Amino acid sequence: PINSMLELLRGHFGVLLFFVEPGQLDAAVQGASTLVPRPAILVNLIGGRRAWWSTRVSLAHELCHLLFDFRGRAQPYLVSPPGSGDWRLVDRFRGIERRANAFAVHLLVPGEGLRQLVGDAAPDSDHIIDAVCRHFGVGRTVAIRRLGQEYHLTQSWQDRKLQVQGDDHDDEHPDADIPVGLRAGVVRTWVERAFAQGVLDGLEARSILNIPIHQPLEIDDIILEPALISEEQAARTKAEAFVY
Repeated sequence: PINSMLELLRGHFGVLLFFVEPGQLDAAVQGASTLVPRPAILVNLIGGRRAWWSTRVSLAHELCHLLFDFRGRAQPYLVSPPGSGDWRLVDRFRGIERRANAFAVHLLVPGEGLRQLVGDAAPDSDHIIDAVCRHFGVGRTVAIRRLGQEYHLTQSWQDRKLQVQGDDHDDEHPDADIPVGLRAGVVRTWVERAFAQGVLDGLEARSILNIPIHQPLEIDDIILEPALISEEQAARTKAEAFVY
């Protein structure tokens, strides 16, 4: 099992990771990735920060794009053509997405490891489904689908088991600790370092982190610079701009 997808991507592959919530990005977009100017992955936390098992699948899915789909002739793209458009582009995109989905679930729940875990037990038992979830750090959907694939369990069995709700996982999992926001994580670290070295002044740092001047320049509970004006002054300035 992969202990931490965050550690794998950041440490082994050197990928920058960004996490946003549906309020910041349309829920129709689950993730995005790029190799330029350096490898980076964006994940939309549609299920919330707590659903780290879902986040792991999204990260593995985007890793497939980084490893295979940005090189050579396979250039992935997302296209919504009009009715008269070339739908072959969309069909190809669907194929790329299906492959990335398959890559993700097989990376997280590899066949050999799954067979070792199940052993002589009944692969269609609730006990084994729970064991797969805990051992490999995945949700019920991935566990059931992979058991179905590996042991040729019927579609009706899979559908019946999927109706049972409940991904009960440990909130202390390494992949549960994620900074949310495009200006979080490594961006905040770089801004803090640049501010300390005098490369950025307070206004420039605030601009990058989107921190208004009536709030302190604060990173990880450390105040680097106090508020430049009071909240009252900021409110008065907005009111005057509106009136005049």
